[in-house]
Amino acid sequence: MDTTKRDYVKANLSPLNKILNKHGGLENKIKLTKLKPDQIDFLHELMTQHLEGYIEYAREEIFDFHREELQRYLDMPQYKDWKLPVEVHGITLPQKFEEGCEWELQIGRTWFGGTQMGLIMKGWNIDDQYIV
Repeated sequence: MDTTKRDYVKANLSPLNKILNKHGGLENKIKLTKLKPDQIDFLHELMTQHLEGYIEYAREEIFDFHREELQRYLDMPQYKDWKLPVEVHGITLPQKFEEGCEWELQIGRTWFGGTQMGLIMKGWNIDDQYIV
């Protein structure tokens, strides 16, 4: 791990932790001081390369799950470019960042208690998923 990655993660962890805290309380926060170098490397790659893609994937899946109840809004002009608001609800970090490591990412609607999608990951690939 180089200091550039650590500095990037440190700078971007605060906004992520605000969202995580909203959905899971203080125990859901990620503390930089408790992270191993591999986990910092993992978080850096997640934040810079993969997170937005997973958020978009979950947004589409959750939207499809609720399509029937949202259908009445979809044809209204004011909702033409509307996107279902979703946020990261939780991240279970792998102990060691290596090829095929297992970890979990929870992404859900923005309000507490809303629909949430869990992505069970192997490396950077989705191995399994569930909606709660």
